[in-house]
Amino acid sequence: MLQPEIQITSMVFAFGFFLISFFHAFRRKFGSACSLTLSVVLGILAILPLTFVLDTHILDQILPVFAERPLLSFSGLGAVLSMLAIARQIAKRLGKQGYRSATHTMGGLLILYLLILNRALAISFVSIWLVCFLFAESLRALKRRGEEDGLISFVSELLSKPARTPLEERFFVPTFFALVAWLLVIGFTPLDVATCSIFVFSFADPMAALIGTRFGYHRWAHNLNKSLEGSLAFFSISILPLSLVSNPLAAPLIAFTLALFESMPLEISDNLIIPLLAAMLLLGLSHGF
Repeated sequence: MLQPEIQITSMVFAFGFFLISFFHAFRRKFGSACSLTLSVVLGILAILPLTFVLDTHILDQILPVFAERPLLSFSGLGAVLSMLAIARQIAKRLGKQGYRSATHTMGGLLILYLLILNRALAISFVSIWLVCFLFAESLRALKRRGEEDGLISFVSELLSKPARTPLEERFFVPTFFALVAWLLVIGFTPLDVATCSIFVFSFADPMAALIGTRFGYHRWAHNLNKSLEGSLAFFSISILPLSLVSNPLAAPLIAFTLALFESMPLEISDNLIIPLLAAMLLLGLSHGF
C-alpha cells in the first residue's frame, strides 16, 4: 500500500484537477462565485471512488491531531486564515522584494508549525496550497485574455505583485518550485532534515535577498545581482539550525555550499534548489563526518 503522504497528495491533486476543470467549464454560464461553489461539490464527488482504490482515510490521520492538541492545532488554522486576510494589504504596501521575502517567511513558518504537529497535516496543507496556486494561475491567464471579474482581479493582484520578470508575469515559477520542493522534502526525508531544510529556505534565503538589496556593496563577479553581504547573511542564519541537525563539522560546509549556490546566476529557481540541496547535504555529509 502507498505511504499515507503519497495517498494524501494523490487525493488532493485529483480533487484539484476536477475543481479546475469544472470551474472553467461552468464559469461563462454561472459566473465565478457560483461556479467555484459548484466545482468544489462536484470535485469532492468525483474523487470519492479514489478513496476506495487507495484505501486511505485522510481524516483519520488528521483529525486526531486536532483532538489531542486543540489549542495548538486551531492556532495554526487561525494563522492560515489570518495570512489570507492580510495578504492583499501586504501586496499593496510592500515592494516586490519585501513582498516575496515576507511570503517566503510566513509560508515557511506555517509549514514548520504544521510539520511539527503532524507530517500528514503538513503535506496535506502544502498539496492544497499547490492546487490553489495552480487554480489561481488559471484565473490569471483569463485576465491576460481580457476577461475580468472580482475573483480574477483579486487573484491577479496577489500573484502579479511580486513578479520581477515577464516570465513571472505569465506564471509565477518561484512559488510553484517552492511548493514542489516542500512536498518532496516533507514526504521523503526524516522530520529533522525536513524541518531544517524548510527553515533555511524560509529565513536564510529571504534575509540574504533583503540584506543584499539594502547593504550589498560588494557584488559577486559571477553574479552582479547578488552580493557578498547577502551571502554572509545566508551563511550566518543557516549555520545554527544546520548545526542542530548535522555534525558540527559538516554544518559550516553545508552552509557555505548553500550560500554559494544561492549566489549563482542559475536559470532554474533557487526556491527549488535550496530546500532540496539542503536536504541532500544533510542526509549525505552529516553522516559522512
